[in-house]
Amino acid sequence: MKPWRKIFILGTTLMLAASLISPAQAAKKRSSKAAAAPGTGDNAKISSDPGAPTVKENKLLKWVEVDPPNIGKNDQFFFRGVVLDVVPLKDAEGKDVKDAYTIKVLPISILENNERSIDLQEFLNGVDIVRSIPDKKWMKDIKKGNVIEIKQWYETVDQGGQGHAKMVGYIFHQDIVPYPVGSQAFIKTPGLQMEQYLNALKGLEMAEDKNTDDLLKDSLDALASSATNPEVKSKAAALLSQLFNAQPTGKPLPPVPPPAGTEPAEPAGKKKKG
Repeated sequence: MKPWRKIFILGTTLMLAASLISPAQAAKKRSSKAAAAPGTGDNAKISSDPGAPTVKENKLLKWVEVDPPNIGKNDQFFFRGVVLDVVPLKDAEGKDVKDAYTIKVLPISILENNERSIDLQEFLNGVDIVRSIPDKKWMKDIKKGNVIEIKQWYETVDQGGQGHAKMVGYIFHQDIVPYPVGSQAFIKTPGLQMEQYLNALKGLEMAEDKNTDDLLKDSLDALASSATNPEVKSKAAALLSQLFNAQPTGKPLPPVPPPAGTEPAEPAGKKKKG
């Protein structure tokens, strides 16, 4: 299926870019900067910058060293997650907006989130994506339990002028596409954060096609036996029983594979055969 893309163009001066930021974005910025972080483990900051995120925020939410201003009123991010619901968008009077919907998506894997558009509460409870959908056929893959990929970003375009009068255009892009694998793939992946496993388990609960196999059984067993998060253990145990009629066996979590290029070198002096 081709990506469903929305493009929106804003013409403005670079100096007025901050005026495009919504009140909700501004409040989120203040909240993220006000939170103090202890200095150990996942709660340690990743740099000395006053607004630096914690190690946990960097790993899970992909917050980076510096918290930049938002370019426009639309959030910028790139993530994969489970569809929780699709409901008609309402106007100020509570009436349905024609061909417009709110898609609530529970993130599993965030790839880009430099402006901190997604915070922990949204990761745990879902991100609302507003979308104009005139073609209802597109909705068949955007249903509860399915994994989709969402990317929203601004493209900056030079529109002429010089100095303080320099004009800049902002082109907003929104791509939403079905992801080729389901929540099972994330449950089978070693080394994810507990919050990621929890959201993937919720996705598997809702999915029509559970797509069970031995690796999924082993992964559910390991999470039900050894996860550090009680809710993850509980949901994994329930799914293990429901899908495989099995109980946790005490299986440990699988080891996390080393990053590419970090495998130990061959011992010096070892001769190759042949």
